[in-house]
Amino acid sequence: MPTRRFARQTWIISGAVLAILFIAALIFGDDVGLYGTASDQPTPVAQIAEADSDGDGILDKDDACPGQAGPAENGGCPWPDSDGDGVLDKDDACPGQAGPAENGGCPWPDSDGDGVLDKDDACP
Repeated sequence: MPTRRFARQTWIISGAVLAILFIAALIFGDDVGLYGTASDQPTPVAQIAEADSDGDGILDKDDACPGQAGPAENGGCPWPDSDGDGVLDKDDACPGQAGPAENGGCPWPDSDGDGVLDKDDACP
């Protein structure tokens, strides 16, 4: 089977077509997204998100409790109420014992042991 040889003119035309395609890819490739971005779009810049997800005014990167709102003097965490008496530990005179707010968060004492709290006892 005889092999067919390309004529010189065919080689010149083929080379010119390839050169035109190469130059077109360089010039217009960005516009059609060939390189991943279009030229009319800004190139994305990596930015560090400065978020405050709990809205307490302290950025998450500096917040000890980023999911819970709390004051800056407590590291961004809410003040605890460890005994559940409704008085925050920072204001509670007896943080381990449940007591009313009007007594500083401490339980009412019964100093004479008669079963009547001192606040209600005529003779404590």
